[in-house]
Amino acid sequence: MDLALRRWEAAKQYRGQLLLVAGESGIGKTRLLSELVTRAGIERSPKAGAFPRETDAPGAILLNLADDL
Repeated sequence: MDLALRRWEAAKQYRGQLLLVAGESGIGKTRLLSELVTRAGIERSPKAGAFPRETDAPGAILLNLADDL
C-alpha cells in the first residue's frame, strides 16, 4: 500500500510510473486497489481487467483500459 500511495503522489506531480498489480485469483488485488482509491481520495479511477480467455491477445488489457476511459 505504501508503494502504491507513493506512486500516486508521484503521478500527481507528473512523475508517474506504471504500477502493475498481478497475482492469483482471490489474492486481494481488487481489494488492494479499492483501498488505494479510498486512502488517496481518488475521485475517478479507470479500471481494466485481464481474463484467461484474453491472454492470447497482445494488448488486451490496454483495450480494456481504453474502453473504460
